[in-house]
Amino acid sequence: MKVVITGASGFLGNELIPELKSFGHEILLVGRNLKILSERYPGYEICGYNQITDAAFGFDLMIHLAVLNNNFVGESDKFHDINVKFLIETATLAQKARVKKLINISTFHVFNLGTLSEYAKSKLAGEKLLSKIDGLNIETIYLPMVYGKLWGGKLKLLNYLPKFLASFFFQFIASLKPTVEIGKIVTFINHQSLENSSENRFIFKNQDKNLVFVFSKRLIDLLFAMTIIMSLFWLILLLCVAIRMESRGSPIFCQSRVGKNGKVFTCYKFRTMKLGTEEISTHQVSPSSITWLGNFLRKTKIDELPQVVNILRNEISLVGPRPSLTSQEILLNERKKRGVLNVKPGITGWAQIQNIDMSNPVKLARTDAQYLAFQSTLLDLKIIIKTAFGSGQGDKIH
Repeated sequence: MKVVITGASGFLGNELIPELKSFGHEILLVGRNLKILSERYPGYEICGYNQITDAAFGFDLMIHLAVLNNNFVGESDKFHDINVKFLIETATLAQKARVKKLINISTFHVFNLGTLSEYAKSKLAGEKLLSKIDGLNIETIYLPMVYGKLWGGKLKLLNYLPKFLASFFFQFIASLKPTVEIGKIVTFINHQSLENSSENRFIFKNQDKNLVFVFSKRLIDLLFAMTIIMSLFWLILLLCVAIRMESRGSPIFCQSRVGKNGKVFTCYKFRTMKLGTEEISTHQVSPSSITWLGNFLRKTKIDELPQVVNILRNEISLVGPRPSLTSQEILLNERKKRGVLNVKPGITGWAQIQNIDMSNPVKLARTDAQYLAFQSTLLDLKIIIKTAFGSGQGDKIH
């Protein structure tokens, strides 16, 4: 495969280029300072941006790494010049050179629910303008913190530690924020880069391989469940009596839900609907089916309290994609093809705090896939805090 790479002098380029070369790809490096490039990559083909049209004519792939990163402190105009204007100029050159596909490397930062940095804003602006370029196959790939044989950025200090000690500390760091090893990016370029994708593509390292993350997530779950049981057992008993007094039937509602790896389990909630209500998606339920007390329980999310039993049984987690009904085939299929069923479902989640419910199964599955990519201890804590302060109302009765 013939590959042209821009921005080769950065950390990602330093890690990526030798790996791609080892697979026998024909590599063309593009930069502004050709002297620096030739010294850093002796034996590689090199050209300036004004030579792309001829030097990269008919190439299979352009990987655009040139970026003004988030460690730069300066005015927004600087970010716009590099991450927007320069990106579009480079894409236009790739179009003229009849390059088959352009991969624009972006960042997880653009999906931050809080205030976006100037870096993230400029990356988003560049992506929007890219979509208006005709005659060129363009795909944006989103990456978290990248590491390879060396660590870059704020983790450079790890390079000076003994390898076993650096790897030990890195496991803790990687549990707090998403990461990806350079080999996974290379695998994508080798096997999937020329495919067409109709939605966002994330490349990341699964957290289920990080023992620190797995341990901390389970610890948070157990601490939450035990705290609820010990401090609110009186409320649980009181609600059981109140629900039974208001309407016929058991105060605890038991329902089959789909869990990790597609395994069906029994999910427990306080009953908020009248006895005999059909088991369908909540957004399809008539408001008249909700009891007076049930309406209060749903608004305050107290109806979820019995799911501490599911947490203790390790069937769900405090944070994760909400478990679907066995009858929600569209949602199940969308989740399956995106790998969402590989993680435990949760009481609250990334989609829920954004008010995305099961009435839009495709959008929900895509958002759940984002959580799979962004998963970290810090994100879980952020979701828990946002839920505690009222974000997300779960499935809505329409």
